[in-house]
Order: sequence, then structure tokens, then C-alpha cells
Amino acid sequence: MQREKTLKSVIIPSSWKDDIDATIERELVGANRYFAEANPHLSEIVERRSLLLPQEFFQELCARWNWHNEFYENLLEPALPLLLEPNVFRLTPRQIAILRDAYMAGSLVDQATLVVSAAIKKHVSYWMGCLPECKYLSNEDLGVFLSLPATPYPVQYVIDHISYLISMRENDDAKFKKEQLIRQYHAGDEEIFGGRMRRFAYLAKYDVSVLKKSIEELRYEDTRWVKHFYLGIERPRIKAMMQSLGYDNNEEKQIARELIGISGFVLRKEVLRYLVETKILPAGSGIYQYQDADIEVALNKLIACRKDVMDRQVTPFSQHGLTCSAACLTMVAAHFGLVELSEEFEEEVVEASKSNLTIGQHYSGVAAKAVSLGLETILVHSAPQMFDNSQHWLPSGLFESLMAEYRTYLGKIEGHRLARVEYGKRLTPEDLRKYLEDGYLVIVAGVISGEILHSILLTGYNSEGSLVIDPIGGRKRQMRDRELESFMDTKIGRWIMALRPDQGAVLRLEESLPAYKEDANKLLA
Repeated sequence: MQREKTLKSVIIPSSWKDDIDATIERELVGANRYFAEANPHLSEIVERRSLLLPQEFFQELCARWNWHNEFYENLLEPALPLLLEPNVFRLTPRQIAILRDAYMAGSLVDQATLVVSAAIKKHVSYWMGCLPECKYLSNEDLGVFLSLPATPYPVQYVIDHISYLISMRENDDAKFKKEQLIRQYHAGDEEIFGGRMRRFAYLAKYDVSVLKKSIEELRYEDTRWVKHFYLGIERPRIKAMMQSLGYDNNEEKQIARELIGISGFVLRKEVLRYLVETKILPAGSGIYQYQDADIEVALNKLIACRKDVMDRQVTPFSQHGLTCSAACLTMVAAHFGLVELSEEFEEEVVEASKSNLTIGQHYSGVAAKAVSLGLETILVHSAPQMFDNSQHWLPSGLFESLMAEYRTYLGKIEGHRLARVEYGKRLTPEDLRKYLEDGYLVIVAGVISGEILHSILLTGYNSEGSLVIDPIGGRKRQMRDRELESFMDTKIGRWIMALRPDQGAVLRLEESLPAYKEDANKLLA
């Protein structure tokens, strides 16, 4: 059974996974210096935080990291797959604007967390010299004070991986243990697991008995926690300082090893890649080379560029029969990674949207299929009643029967959170471009050879007009505004279908950014 991909597995580029820790460490070397330069008052804030009472400091430390992890794990990470593109030219202005705002907020969140984390040792040193209960600690007590009550996370990590190597040698359910390790330590990603396991390759030369002995030597004695308990009992300030040191030496190591907050690192790396590839910024030494203000200005330039030229680089597909709208949805769904680009899926769309009265598919049926795939779907009609047969293009009876079929399909998505149906809307090339800027691909209905209804897929634009894919032959071509207007002018009105992946995670991120920025600025005041 194939392992379901985790979000971290999706957002971390494969090229990093072979040595993810070295990749991160190389980039983070200059992080503290970067933030100190970005905010000269950080050292002053660190000093103030270090003077907090021990209990208050530990509470602040936990609260700040929980806040940090909430931002990256529950807000940014779920949204990132919808915001990043493998090719910078596929980025929409909306995606870039959200990446910009998330980048700025993330930088503030990092700084607001850093000031407490960086104050731990200074805080403990200060209070150890001030508190009367610290002045008379024995050397044994000091040893307990500076240690952890149980096996530290980094040590347990080594123990668990050596245990896995032993299970492989002894054929002791190694497959199950491997899956446990991948889930617990390696973000659910086998490539990351494989890269990290190479660090244990040197153990292959040792006998199993030697490996088992090394595990015993690494384990902490079971009574260590008892010593911690008695040292902290009735001495809450000493207990709080031990907890702060423990967080520094254990929980923060766990956060790093389990790639908690990796979405922020990915965001910085990808944003810089986009700006370098477009030559807006020169390549440099890493993600902390540029100040936030420089990145913001550069991303605004990229937004302006993308408002002039955008190509979503959709793979063309040829229709297999009178199936133009089904072929267009096939291209859209494949582009967003929901299906394979195939005749089988095209036929599936046809079956879900066909008319019993004429050849072709109802847009409302295609829309219902799109919604079932998890696509945000907007059906937009220029006519107030969806379609206008006042020119008697179709016999009245047939038109009414077709409208009844159309409404039946609409009934399947009525009230659905991903579906919206609009009437009486202006539909010009400029209007369609706005949908593209917001991340939609647009299926456009029109007419060819005078009276034959047809659909094309709008995938981008430039100074010459629109970029479209015509499913007749799967041709990608330029269409000037005048030609597109003429195409859309059918005798029963204009209509389109705008489609993009469910943006729920992106909207939650967008809505949360102002509050995170405000909180961070207060914490950094």
C-alpha cells in the first residue's frame, strides 16, 4: 500500500531531501545576524526578556513557540502547495501578493520568537546569580540542574535508528519500525528518511551485540527524573529555569529534527528563487542575504511583471469527438494535479454532463463534475436568465427543454461552498483576465464557423492579447482581444467557467496575517 504524502513531503523539493539537515543548516548560519541587522533593537528586547521572573519566562517561551508553530504548521504549510509553482512564469499576481504578505509576517513571527529563545541562557545566568536558593546548590545539584530529566530527544533519535538497524539484521519486523521512524522523525517522507539514514552507514561494520550495548550506554538512568523532581519541589523558580533549559536542549531540537516550521524555510527559498530566476534580484549567498524591505520591493516588481505577462503553462490536450468543454476540464484538472491527462477522464466528464437532446455537454454538468473534484467553480453568464433565445436561434420548445436539463445539473451544485453561478455579467477579455490574475483557468464558450458552439481554455495573457488552448487539435495559440470578443458572441449570449483549486487554506492564511503581524509588532515593541 502506497504511503499517503504529507504536506511537508509535498512542499519540500525533492532536490533537498537527500541531505535536508545540511541544506537547512547552511542557510540558517546567518539567521541571527540577519535578524539583528533587520531590527537593531532585538538585543535590547532579548535583554528585557531575560529579566522576566523564571515562571513567567518559561510560560512566555512555551507560548511564543506554540504561536510560532501554529502560524507555520496550521496556516502557512496547508496554504503553501496552492501558492508555490515549479516555474515562476506560472505564478499569478494573487499568488505573489499572498507570498509577499506571508513572507513579511513570517519574518516578524521569527523575530518575535527569537527574542525569547535567544534569551534562555542569559536568563538562567542572571537568575542563578540573583536567587538565594541557587547560591547553596551542591555540585551534584548543579549537575541535575543542567541536565534533562529523561533521555534527550537527540539521543532518543539515535537510539531508535540504531534499534531499526538491529531489527533489519535480526529480521524483527523492520518494515513496521521503518514506517514508525518515517512518521515520527522524517515528516512522513521516505526520501528524507533515506538521506538521514546514510549518517548511520558507518555502523554497518559493527556486530549486533555492539549496537545493543551502545543503546544501553546512551539511555538515561530511570531515576534521573526523580532527582529533577526533588530539586524543583518547593523551589518553583529553580524548577522553571530547569524547564526553560530543557526546552532549549530538547524541544527546540525536536522542532528542528521533525521539520516543524519548515514551511517558512521553503517560502524564503522559493521566493528568492523566483526573484533570481526573473533577474529582479542577483543570486547571492542565501535566503538571508536580502533585507525584508528589499524582498517586498522585488515582489511588487514581480507582481507588476505578471500583470503584463502570464502563462500558466497548461499542457495541451486534443478532444476526442464533440467533447470540447470536457477536454477543457480535463486540461484544467490535470494541470492542478487532480487527474491524469487522458481520454478516459474526458469521457468521464462527457458522461457526467451530456445532453439527451443534442450533441455536446452542458456547462452546468461540467461545472458539477469540477466541483466534485474539489475545484472552486464559477459559472458566469452575460444574459440575465443565463441564456437569451430572443433571436430564436433554437426552436422555443428545444430551448426550454435544454434549459431544463441545464438547471437539473445546476441543482447538483446549488448551495455548494465551491460553486457560484452568476447572471447578467459583463464578459470582456479584460474581465476574463481578472479571473486569470486571481488564479483561475477559464473555459470560454463561443462560436466557430458561424453557428457551431465550441469551447477553448484561456491560460494566460501578454501585450498581444490572450493565450488559449483550442482542444481541436490541442493547439496553443495567441488570440487578440477582437478575435476573442468575436468568438464569445454567440446568438444566446456569452458564458464562461472559471476554475481553481479550493482556496480554503489560502483564505485562512490571508485572514490571519494581519493579526499575526499586529501581535508580532507588539511583542517586538
